[in-house]
Amino acid sequence: MPPKRGVSHRIDYARALSLAGQGDSAFAELRTAEHASPQLVRNNPRVRDALRDLIKQFPVTGSARSSELFMMAQRCRAVE
Repeated sequence: MPPKRGVSHRIDYARALSLAGQGDSAFAELRTAEHASPQLVRNNPRVRDALRDLIKQFPVTGSARSSELFMMAQRCRAVE
């Protein structure tokens, strides 16, 4: 599978996991996708939607995971 297609699949899968309430798995998929292709992930509106949903599920409380989530959301321009 071409790398671009693999990243797109991970983004779609992460979005589905997020909608199913599996936030930890969704965030792990998004991190893996970002590692494989940062530019594709950071400029994708589906990623922004998924990150916004994850932030609603896991508000930023200062824990390591929520801080990573918020930092990724900032990189992807999902939050200001």
